[in-house]
Amino acid sequence: MYGKTLKQLNTKFLVRKYFLSNISYEKICNQNEFSYFRLQLNPNLNYLIKNKKFFLLVNKGSVLINKKNHIDSFKEILFCEGFLSLKCIEKTELYIFFFKSVSNIKIKLSKKKIFSKIKISKIKTKKKYWGTIYDLIQNKCGAIKIIEMKANTQSSMEFHIIKKENYFLENGLLNLGIRHSRGINGLIKLKKNNSFLMKPGTMHMRMAKKNCKIIEMSTRDYDNDSIIVHDGKKYKFKIN
Repeated sequence: MYGKTLKQLNTKFLVRKYFLSNISYEKICNQNEFSYFRLQLNPNLNYLIKNKKFFLLVNKGSVLINKKNHIDSFKEILFCEGFLSLKCIEKTELYIFFFKSVSNIKIKLSKKKIFSKIKISKIKTKKKYWGTIYDLIQNKCGAIKIIEMKANTQSSMEFHIIKKENYFLENGLLNLGIRHSRGINGLIKLKKNNSFLMKPGTMHMRMAKKNCKIIEMSTRDYDNDSIIVHDGKKYKFKIN
């Protein structure tokens, strides 16, 4: 972003883990337009999530919902209109996404099982020269993606005029090449469990130093809002 220093654009922080009885969770991002969390739940227990209108991804493990919906890891994305009652079949890790500002997850152990109004959708996959994009959700409110990058690869340098996006680095080492001030190239290094908010107008490219898994949530994703500055297949990023 021209006129802003690298320090002003560096929003990264290490996500903190909170512990409750039989639950641990991390608050990854909370913006006016979107919020998301990661939860770790224990096996053979019933949980009740009392937030409303959210998307849920089983990242590891499996859960049972409404006695018949067996949701396994990384295959489907679930939308829940109201409260969600679930049973963990094994030790399970979930991501929960909201297209609004949410400060806290409302979750507790519950013996009472309720019928939950849900919609389950398949995850779409796109292959890239640097890895794979898993499109979880694309709608008028925003987008949710999983980005897997192979070690020693890079994306193109681009910027978005409107789109605001957040990266959560679940695994790997990722360098963000940022063009700042008056056309100066700078580097922001992300490590495991770092969260980073990419503001509109920031020229950036992703450079994976190790195999990376990025959880990305953003405002609405328009093709014509991604302005390519340099082709990642040809451009070599150098710090000024």
